[in-house]
Amino acid sequence: IKTYKIPNYISFSIFLIAILTINYNIEINFIMSFIMIAFLFFFSHFKNAIGMGDIKLFISLLTYLGGEYFILLIFVLSILLFFFSLYIILKKSDLKKIPLVPFITISYILIGVLIWNIS
Repeated sequence: IKTYKIPNYISFSIFLIAILTINYNIEINFIMSFIMIAFLFFFSHFKNAIGMGDIKLFISLLTYLGGEYFILLIFVLSILLFFFSLYIILKKSDLKKIPLVPFITISYILIGVLIWNIS
């Protein structure tokens, strides 16, 4: 969190586990995945928008979760970031840069709890 860096072994480990345990329809998810990856790379080119480490983590989670659950993850992530932004605004903090990985992790845990309770 302090260095704003994601070690490659974390993203690679998630990606490797995803490749070994794929259990969804690859054809449908391939199209959704391609669109989501293009969307992420588009936003990575804006200054201070999203880092390449976050994109590596997103691609790994996309491969692991599949397109449908990944969209749900992005939705939960957006809600978390919205409320955190409100907190920062109301606190009148001068925080300009926040690490995205803790919010991605919390979103993933919430999605896991949601999926587990639905199943």
